[in-house]
Amino acid sequence: MNRCKRSPNRIKPTKKSVKSLYAICINSLTKHMSLCQKNECKLSHIDAVKELMDSENNPFENLLSPILDEIAEVFSNSNRGNCNFRLHGFYNEKFSESPNEISLFLRKLMLTQYCQKFSLKNIDGDQAMSLLHFASVKCPDLKKLIFWNNIKISMTNCFPLISKFTKLQVLHVVASGFLYIPKEIDCLFITLGGNCPDLRDLQLIHKNAKLFLYTMVSEDGIRGLCVIGKCKLIHTLLLDEYNIVTEKVIQIVIENLPALRIFNHRFTVRALANLHRKALGKKPYILPEFALSNLGVYIGCDTKDRTNLTTTMEDCKLAVAVCPFITKVYVRYLGFELLDDDFLFLHKIKSLTNLHMKTCSFFTKQNTVIGLARLFKSVGSSLTFLKLDSFPKVDICDIIEFCPNLRSINLTCITYDDGTTKHRKKKNFLLKKLEMLYFWSNRECANFETEILSILLSSPSLY
Repeated sequence: MNRCKRSPNRIKPTKKSVKSLYAICINSLTKHMSLCQKNECKLSHIDAVKELMDSENNPFENLLSPILDEIAEVFSNSNRGNCNFRLHGFYNEKFSESPNEISLFLRKLMLTQYCQKFSLKNIDGDQAMSLLHFASVKCPDLKKLIFWNNIKISMTNCFPLISKFTKLQVLHVVASGFLYIPKEIDCLFITLGGNCPDLRDLQLIHKNAKLFLYTMVSEDGIRGLCVIGKCKLIHTLLLDEYNIVTEKVIQIVIENLPALRIFNHRFTVRALANLHRKALGKKPYILPEFALSNLGVYIGCDTKDRTNLTTTMEDCKLAVAVCPFITKVYVRYLGFELLDDDFLFLHKIKSLTNLHMKTCSFFTKQNTVIGLARLFKSVGSSLTFLKLDSFPKVDICDIIEFCPNLRSINLTCITYDDGTTKHRKKKNFLLKKLEMLYFWSNRECANFETEILSILLSSPSLY
């Protein structure tokens, strides 16, 4: 009996996860895009391939949104979309056009009827406007739009195009030119409020916000977005913390966006506290509740004696009382010496999972071991993420003992309390769930003991 010999080139069967199979499919599509074409067409010159814009010839046209998103990611990460990125068989290696023309052309091909995510990252001027105009025609179901580092783009010309994305859910504008002009931001909000009722995530961030302290959004802009406007489903609204926004604007946002969970601004706590005070003055007294799950607390003053606090501890207590769903808190103490009682408002947050606290080490000289120990004992069992930045005399054993469910610890520029830890080192402390550990110290703070470090590194879950 003759047995067939197995070909030496035959691939042995191997088990593949859904994730790995998905990656293989994406890799195959990007390397063999010509297989998707119905008609052969060599992309030797841009003028010779305009027929690919026709939906019958465009190889991307019938790909669903998840596949298009992956291909776009591969495209943007491969030499930033220049001509060294080769969709093998899809276009020839030699072009007479510039890499920018090729990039623009390929990006337009990926803007199809199924495209739901579109990023203008690092694309500026006429190219950005050309792509946005093309997307406004070809992508009726677009849900996510990202502007990133578009300094020369004219947002006034963008508004009519943005208004066509009636199913838009996410808009991120990062380090773009129109963030310098408050009136244009109001126009953007009014445009969104009139045309994008499904908007859920709106972020306006400038990388150098400290340098541009403009009145970012007026009452008219906010009312056009969510009072008169149709954007009632927003759950994330991020504005630069350093931009001047009035407390009245913040109150309008909080009161008119019932689904709002993330809204971190310097004055959010004070606005929440004053809404609580306003309710206290009414009869019958009804405690308002807001859906915020993230809270940014900015406590600072110009003098060490606490006579000019931007946000008082009373403000913090009142704000926490009207936000029962808080799970993540970022606290920044600046310009004054910390006391143990400065952590008391955090004790009220029983579902706290993510805590980040930062101080100014220049002012913080006092020992806060007792206050931190009380805090960890009160809320530590629910914490999964902890970051401490520039804290004096931290007792690591308190963290290990009272925060057993921590998955991530970040300790930056902190000093460690030797006196309170010596008698506890022999205890069998172990953070069984710890997956990530980060610590950094300068010379002034470099007293991290090897015994404490060995305890932290002994977690079986560390990567």
